[in-house]
Amino acid sequence: MFFLAIVLASVRVGCIDFFINRTIVCKTMAPNGHCTYWESNGSISRPAPKCFPAHTLVLTQRGPKAMSSLQLGDHILGYNEERQRNEYTEVTAWLHRITNKKFEYLKVITETTSFHSSSKHNIAVREDSRAISYVFGRDLLNRTLVSANSNEDIRVLELQDDVALGVYSPYTRLGNYYVLGENIARPLRRQENILLLVHSFA
Repeated sequence: MFFLAIVLASVRVGCIDFFINRTIVCKTMAPNGHCTYWESNGSISRPAPKCFPAHTLVLTQRGPKAMSSLQLGDHILGYNEERQRNEYTEVTAWLHRITNKKFEYLKVITETTSFHSSSKHNIAVREDSRAISYVFGRDLLNRTLVSANSNEDIRVLELQDDVALGVYSPYTRLGNYYVLGENIARPLRRQENILLLVHSFA
Protein backbone atom coordinates (compact mmCIF):
# COMPACT_ATOMS: atom_id res chain seq x y z
CA MET A 1 0.00 0.00 0.00
CA PHE A 2 1.27 3.46 -0.87
CA PHE A 3 0.25 6.75 0.65
CA LEU A 4 0.19 10.07 -1.15
CA ALA A 5 0.24 13.45 0.57
CA ILE A 6 -0.06 16.78 -1.23
CA VAL A 7 0.96 19.90 0.69
CA LEU A 8 -0.27 23.28 -0.51
CA ALA A 9 0.33 26.14 1.88
CA SER A 10 1.01 29.84 2.11
CA VAL A 11 3.18 31.06 4.98
CA ARG A 12 3.82 34.74 5.74
CA VAL A 13 7.09 35.91 7.28
CA GLY A 14 7.20 39.67 7.68
CA CYS A 15 6.27 41.10 4.27
CA ILE A 16 6.96 37.93 2.29
CA ASP A 17 4.51 35.18 1.35
CA PHE A 18 6.13 31.76 0.89
CA PHE A 19 4.13 29.33 -1.27
CA ILE A 20 4.72 25.64 -0.55
CA ASN A 21 3.75 23.04 -3.16
CA ARG A 22 4.99 19.52 -2.39
CA THR A 23 3.95 15.94 -3.16
CA ILE A 24 5.02 13.26 -0.68
CA VAL A 25 4.70 9.54 -1.59
CA CYS A 26 5.44 6.55 0.63
CA LYS A 27 7.46 4.11 -1.48
CA THR A 28 8.29 1.41 1.06
CA MET A 29 5.95 0.29 3.81
CA ALA A 30 7.08 -1.86 6.78
CA PRO A 31 4.88 -4.76 7.98
CA ASN A 32 3.84 -2.68 11.01
CA GLY A 33 2.39 -0.05 8.70
CA HIS A 34 5.16 2.53 9.16
CA CYS A 35 6.60 4.11 6.06
CA THR A 36 10.33 3.47 5.81
CA TYR A 37 11.02 5.37 2.59
CA TRP A 38 9.40 8.59 1.40
CA GLU A 39 9.82 10.35 -1.90
CA SER A 40 9.18 14.07 -1.86
CA ASN A 41 8.97 16.46 -4.82
CA GLY A 42 7.85 20.04 -5.17
CA SER A 43 8.93 23.57 -4.51
CA ILE A 44 8.87 26.53 -2.16
CA SER A 45 8.47 29.78 -4.05
CA ARG A 46 8.91 33.30 -2.77
CA PRO A 47 7.35 36.19 -4.67
CA ALA A 48 9.15 39.51 -4.45
CA PRO A 49 8.97 40.90 -0.91
CA LYS A 50 7.29 44.25 -0.56
CA CYS A 51 7.05 46.77 2.26
CA PHE A 52 8.23 50.34 1.64
CA PRO A 53 10.74 51.58 -0.96
CA ALA A 54 14.07 53.24 -0.28
CA HIS A 55 12.87 56.82 -0.77
CA THR A 56 10.14 56.57 1.89
CA LEU A 57 10.80 59.05 4.69
CA VAL A 58 10.32 58.53 8.42
CA LEU A 59 10.69 61.15 11.16
CA THR A 60 13.65 60.84 13.52
CA GLN A 61 14.46 63.10 16.45
CA ARG A 62 16.82 64.96 14.13
CA GLY A 63 14.37 65.30 11.27
CA PRO A 64 13.21 63.28 8.24
CA LYS A 65 15.31 60.31 7.17
CA ALA A 66 14.98 57.98 4.18
CA MET A 67 14.41 54.27 4.79
CA SER A 68 17.66 53.60 2.93
CA SER A 69 19.58 55.61 5.55
CA LEU A 70 17.78 54.30 8.61
CA GLN A 71 19.89 52.31 11.08
CA LEU A 72 19.20 49.99 13.99
CA GLY A 73 19.04 52.04 17.17
CA ASP A 74 17.49 55.08 15.44
CA HIS A 75 14.34 56.43 17.06
CA ILE A 76 11.45 57.24 14.73
CA LEU A 77 8.03 58.68 15.44
CA GLY A 78 5.31 56.15 16.22
CA TYR A 79 2.04 55.94 18.13
CA ASN A 80 1.68 54.51 21.63
CA GLU A 81 -1.78 52.96 21.49
CA GLU A 82 -1.92 52.32 25.24
CA ARG A 83 -1.13 55.93 26.13
CA GLN A 84 -2.82 57.30 22.99
CA ARG A 85 0.00 59.62 22.12
CA ASN A 86 2.84 59.96 19.62
CA GLU A 87 6.27 58.85 20.83
CA TYR A 88 9.68 58.21 19.32
CA THR A 89 10.30 54.48 19.23
CA GLU A 90 13.53 52.55 18.68
CA VAL A 91 14.17 50.57 15.49
CA THR A 92 15.26 47.20 16.88
CA ALA A 93 15.34 44.98 13.77
CA TRP A 94 14.84 44.80 10.02
CA LEU A 95 12.07 42.49 8.92
CA HIS A 96 13.25 43.11 5.34
CA ARG A 97 16.00 45.21 3.85
CA ILE A 98 16.81 44.81 0.14
CA THR A 99 18.68 47.77 -1.28
CA ASN A 100 19.52 47.16 -4.93
CA LYS A 101 16.42 45.82 -6.71
CA LYS A 102 13.22 47.39 -7.98
CA PHE A 103 9.84 46.03 -6.93
CA GLU A 104 6.17 46.63 -7.64
CA TYR A 105 4.31 48.90 -5.23
CA LEU A 106 1.02 50.69 -4.87
CA LYS A 107 1.07 54.47 -5.04
CA VAL A 108 -1.55 55.64 -2.56
CA ILE A 109 -2.99 59.01 -3.59
CA THR A 110 -5.12 61.42 -1.57
CA GLU A 111 -6.12 65.02 -2.22
CA THR A 112 -3.04 66.35 -0.45
CA THR A 113 -0.45 63.59 -0.30
CA SER A 114 0.82 60.31 -1.71
CA PHE A 115 3.11 57.48 -0.61
CA HIS A 116 4.20 54.03 -1.76
CA SER A 117 3.35 50.78 0.01
CA SER A 118 3.11 47.10 -0.75
CA SER A 119 -0.39 45.84 -1.45
CA LYS A 120 -0.43 43.74 1.74
CA HIS A 121 1.22 46.08 4.21
CA ASN A 122 -1.05 47.11 7.08
CA ILE A 123 -1.86 50.83 7.01
CA ALA A 124 -3.72 52.61 9.80
CA VAL A 125 -7.19 53.96 9.00
CA ARG A 126 -9.71 55.96 11.01
CA GLU A 127 -13.08 54.25 11.43
CA ASP A 128 -16.35 56.18 11.61
CA SER A 129 -16.10 55.88 15.40
CA ARG A 130 -12.67 57.58 15.15
CA ALA A 131 -11.05 54.37 16.40
CA ILE A 132 -7.85 53.21 14.67
CA SER A 133 -7.67 49.94 12.76
CA TYR A 134 -5.35 48.53 10.11
CA VAL A 135 -6.12 47.39 6.55
CA PHE A 136 -4.02 46.15 3.63
CA GLY A 137 -2.70 48.77 1.25
CA ARG A 138 -4.81 47.24 -1.53
CA ASP A 139 -7.97 47.95 0.53
CA LEU A 140 -7.32 51.65 1.20
CA LEU A 141 -9.57 53.12 -1.48
CA ASN A 142 -12.06 55.59 0.09
CA ARG A 143 -10.64 54.94 3.57
CA THR A 144 -9.44 57.72 5.91
CA LEU A 145 -5.75 57.58 6.85
CA VAL A 146 -4.42 58.29 10.36
CA SER A 147 -2.17 61.36 10.46
CA ALA A 148 0.01 62.78 13.25
CA ASN A 149 0.00 66.38 12.06
CA SER A 150 -3.16 67.06 10.09
CA ASN A 151 -6.60 67.69 11.57
CA GLU A 152 -8.23 67.10 8.19
CA ASP A 153 -9.63 63.76 7.08
CA ILE A 154 -7.17 62.33 4.56
CA ARG A 155 -9.24 60.10 2.30
CA VAL A 156 -7.63 57.82 -0.25
CA LEU A 157 -8.82 58.73 -3.75
CA GLU A 158 -6.76 56.45 -5.97
CA LEU A 159 -4.40 53.47 -5.98
CA GLN A 160 -1.89 53.24 -8.82
CA ASP A 161 0.53 50.45 -9.70
CA ASP A 162 4.11 51.68 -9.62
CA VAL A 163 7.72 50.49 -9.40
CA ALA A 164 10.29 51.72 -6.89
CA LEU A 165 13.75 50.80 -5.63
CA GLY A 166 14.35 48.73 -2.53
CA VAL A 167 12.37 46.88 0.14
CA TYR A 168 12.45 48.16 3.71
CA SER A 169 10.48 47.08 6.76
CA PRO A 170 11.86 48.31 10.10
CA TYR A 171 10.54 46.82 13.32
CA THR A 172 10.00 49.23 16.22
CA ARG A 173 9.31 48.69 19.91
CA LEU A 174 5.84 50.20 19.53
CA GLY A 175 5.08 47.94 16.55
CA ASN A 176 4.26 50.90 14.31
CA TYR A 177 5.67 54.16 12.94
CA TYR A 178 4.79 57.12 10.76
CA VAL A 179 5.87 57.58 7.15
CA LEU A 180 5.97 61.00 5.53
CA GLY A 181 3.73 61.52 2.55
CA GLU A 182 4.55 63.87 -0.29
CA ASN A 183 2.42 67.01 -0.62
CA ILE A 184 1.08 66.78 -4.15
CA ALA A 185 -1.94 69.07 -4.38
CA ARG A 186 -1.46 71.91 -1.94
CA PRO A 187 1.08 72.51 0.83
CA LEU A 188 0.18 72.52 4.47
CA ARG A 189 0.29 75.91 6.13
CA ARG A 190 3.70 75.21 7.66
CA GLN A 191 5.01 73.41 4.56
CA GLU A 192 5.19 70.13 6.49
CA ASN A 193 4.84 66.68 5.02
CA ILE A 194 1.84 64.72 6.27
CA LEU A 195 2.75 61.90 8.69
CA LEU A 196 0.79 58.67 8.12
CA LEU A 197 0.66 55.76 10.56
CA VAL A 198 1.64 52.26 9.41
CA HIS A 199 2.23 48.94 11.16
CA SER A 200 5.68 47.41 11.54
CA PHE A 201 4.40 44.09 10.24
CA ALA A 202 2.86 43.61 6.83
